[in-house]
Amino acid sequence: MVKHNFKQYLPLIISVLAIIAVARCQVAETTWHRAGGIMAEKRSNYKPQISAEELDEFIKRWPEFNELGLLDNIDLSKAKVSEILNWKMRLWFVYRHWDAERFFYVHSRLTELLKEMKVRSEAESIIKHLNNRKDDLALQMINLQKRRIKAQKISPNELLLLSSREKELNRMFKQYP
Repeated sequence: MVKHNFKQYLPLIISVLAIIAVARCQVAETTWHRAGGIMAEKRSNYKPQISAEELDEFIKRWPEFNELGLLDNIDLSKAKVSEILNWKMRLWFVYRHWDAERFFYVHSRLTELLKEMKVRSEAESIIKHLNNRKDDLALQMINLQKRRIKAQKISPNELLLLSSREKELNRMFKQYP
């Protein structure tokens, strides 16, 4: 009697064990898993300065992000980026292999750098106009402008990187604020 019941339940037990074994297997790598690995590698290389690759990728992606209207009715200054992400934004970032925090960091850093570059060019222009004058007021003004330039928080690499793309970035941020 015991053997008969065991034989009857044996296929059921084997089926349950097979289902559990299959459920634990990862048959195919999903986009989500692949993006997770890529993002882990990218995060390990993040620095406060923006790299040329990040700049190129950001210039390519920022208009696309804005055209989708993903930021409509969202104020980035009042909330942390991870708190405002909806499912559409999460998918957008995953499929483009961007960390949302870094994406908006690059945006804010670029806007700051563009403002600093404008201040720098104004100061250099003033220095250029006052260079021929030797009176005390002109010398004070030149020193003031040199201090403005020194007080900036822009690295030489970022300055070099952005100087060639300044017009393009200004045009992009004017069209897609």
